Amino acid sequence: MRAAFERHETRIIGALGVLGFLLLWELGSGTPYAPAQYVSSPSRIASATRLLLERGTLQRDISTSLVEYALGVSLAVVAGIALGLLLGWYRPLDELFAPFTAFLYAVPKVAFIGLIVIYLGIGFTTKAALVFLNVLFPVLIATHAGVRNVDPTYVKCARSFGASDWQLFSGVVLPSAVPFILTGLRLGAGYGMVGVIVAEFYASTAGIGYLIKLASQRFLMDQVFVGVGFTALFGFAILSALGALERRFESWRSS
Repeated sequence: MRAAFERHETRIIGALGVLGFLLLWELGSGTPYAPAQYVSSPSRIASATRLLLERGTLQRDISTSLVEYALGVSLAVVAGIALGLLLGWYRPLDELFAPFTAFLYAVPKVAFIGLIVIYLGIGFTTKAALVFLNVLFPVLIATHAGVRNVDPTYVKCARSFGASDWQLFSGVVLPSAVPFILTGLRLGAGYGMVGVIVAEFYASTAGIGYLIKLASQRFLMDQVFVGVGFTALFGFAILSALGALERRFESWRSS
């Protein structure tokens, strides 16, 4: 028993912490310090979740947000890795596009939502586009840094054996940049969640963000917390999976 506890100590302590928090929240809800109409309670949130599931609206909102998120992230990862490799390897291209990259990276992507709505209208494409912008630059910057941090000794060694540009890229540059890419993807995944929720606030008739906005306008705090809770759970699952994948490549970073 003790050995099993030591193996899973972190998870057990974390689970106990969460259960303790939920218990205190349930007991404290409805008191003068935590009015139920403002903070809800775990039991009321569970009831609201069951109600939304019975209506079928929660399934629709979750699937809508997931599809928008998946499309935006997928396109951003492909574009970010490709651009990061090119800009990191070819210095003239990097110097040419550096001002634009720095400018676009610094600007909060939410600032573009007005332009995106004007250009693309209100719908699926608008939300996927904002997710794309939020994920693109963390992946691009991280990939660029990974290419720039490739050990020159490896490059010289590959060149001395007559490696072509493609062999150098696929056999040396890309594997060395993988840990950096995963770090960028982990950051981008979180920003992507922000993008899809914010986009659904402004340009949507479905999705978790739309659920939160509509429920808050009607002062249905239980449903607001349902939307927030599912967003947090999904984000936690994605970041945990990427974190585990990143740890598997951690040895590459120090080699």
